[in-house]
Amino acid sequence: MIILVTDGKEECHGSPSTVVQNLVAKGFGLRLNIVGFALADQATKDEMARVTALTNGKFFDARDAKGLQKAIEEALAVRLMCSTTPARK
Repeated sequence: MIILVTDGKEECHGSPSTVVQNLVAKGFGLRLNIVGFALADQATKDEMARVTALTNGKFFDARDAKGLQKAIEEALAVRLMCSTTPARK
């Protein structure tokens, strides 16, 4: 799992969701949680949400310092999945 904290300012002149989609298509198994801090517009929030959806991660929208702290704590919380399927020998 990767935690990314961003102000949403695009500096690479590309599409983060396209890059992540290409990585997933190549077999990279990753989970990305994104904490957006004081993101200026809805389009940026939507793009970050698309990225996390591609990796079964979660997007957190933090608007102030208190929200940032809470969002980071939630993004770091590891959710465990249990399986009742016996392990193969």
